[in-house]
Amino acid sequence: MDLNELRKLVNEACGVADSHSGAKMARTDLVTIAKDAQELVNMFGDDSELPDWVESKLTKAADYLNSVKKYIGGEIVRQQGGLMEDKTQNSKQQIIEEIARAGLEAMMNANDFALEKLIPNTKQRAAFTNDVKSAIKKILMKYS
Repeated sequence: MDLNELRKLVNEACGVADSHSGAKMARTDLVTIAKDAQELVNMFGDDSELPDWVESKLTKAADYLNSVKKYIGGEIVRQQGGLMEDKTQNSKQQIIEEIARAGLEAMMNANDFALEKLIPNTKQRAAFTNDVKSAIKKILMKYS
């Protein structure tokens, strides 16, 4: 994906927000993020070794952007009448997913480097976080 394609995706994802006062700043931020991301992609190859803290920050940034994209995408669908549910009437599964994500984020944010020290291997750390999220979902399903 080149920079222009990435800009197009960012512009499409943010099209709903144009009427809001902060939308112009958000779009500017996203264009900057897209440029920075493209530069980073060109700075290292697939076989490069990155410090764990760098990989952690990139994973976190990708998760944050994905959350915003999902939110804005949902707003677009709601505005087009695709979803009949009200924001306060989320399904049980959506609520569980949100709580699991929030629980995992809270754990990760408690100390950015603690998990890296405990599980230095990046792939094992990613598997651990997925396992934690799944465990949170299972527990919530059991008691809800």
